[in-house]
Amino acid sequence: MPAGKLNHDMIVGAAHDIPLKAGQAVQVMGQSGGKVVIMVTLADGSNGVFQVGAADVTLTPAAPAPPPPATAPMPTPAPASPMATAPASPPPAPSTPAPAPTGPPTWPDDFVGGEEVEATTGTNAAGTASVVHLKGQTQSYIVSARHLLGPMGGFPTQTAAKDVPSVVKTITIDAFSGGHRHYDVTGLLVPANHLKADGGDPVDDMAVYLNHDNSPQDQALPLADHLPAENDPVWVIAHVRGGVPEGQVIQPGKFIELKDGWIIFQFDNDNIISNGASGAPVLDAQGEVIGVYSGHSTNDGHKFGWVIPATMIANIIQQAPPPAP
Repeated sequence: MPAGKLNHDMIVGAAHDIPLKAGQAVQVMGQSGGKVVIMVTLADGSNGVFQVGAADVTLTPAAPAPPPPATAPMPTPAPASPMATAPASPPPAPSTPAPAPTGPPTWPDDFVGGEEVEATTGTNAAGTASVVHLKGQTQSYIVSARHLLGPMGGFPTQTAAKDVPSVVKTITIDAFSGGHRHYDVTGLLVPANHLKADGGDPVDDMAVYLNHDNSPQDQALPLADHLPAENDPVWVIAHVRGGVPEGQVIQPGKFIELKDGWIIFQFDNDNIISNGASGAPVLDAQGEVIGVYSGHSTNDGHKFGWVIPATMIANIIQQAPPPAP
């Protein structure tokens, strides 16, 4: 991630209650138009993720690359004997690059399915969960949406972000392929302490769980380290209703923008009813997870999905304190 610093004092946060100081170091996680998404270390040692204006941040210039080492000139080869000269071979034909995938993507059988959570406050099944990993690593994680740990997921009260590690014990994924996997997990502590029904920050609805049973590595998909281009196809993997054939779990759409830290995409089907999609993975044409579905909005008769970006989830995984043994 590019590093930078704040140009002036400012107040951020969903409740506009978090002061940041001029010169404070930040990590830039993404940019869209005149806005950037930053991650900054807060006074309590946790990491906060916020959207600010691009003019509020100055990027730290990267160090120049060292010059290449000097090399001695190659000696000129002696001419070969005419008798030893082999006939010249025709040059190889130029390779044709493989076409970029356009989807829809495929995924492992037990990658995604309905989520059942066993917590200290009870056991309930609601929404969707999936298994992911960071690129180049083998440790797997379960990702979903934190609002499922409240009344929307069948629990009596909403679990605060700070309580997720001590409340959630196991997660079972009833895979859409028909499999059934049970995971012992520890919830990661994310820098959020509230949850708004609408208009909150993406990090507020993030639920990330360290998977202690690391045997099903072949079931995990990588978290994408990039955003799709405008109008690129994306797919939500979830059971939904509204003009969708029975059993169809892949719901197509197109990427629109990064807005206030959220990935926004438009469903191809404006009549879709996305109940049950909370926590579902959103894939690009390469079969990578670009984020986790949180909710939807409508505008001019069109249905839009709001997605927690994979880059934000990856940074929480990398920055979160190690779970207690």
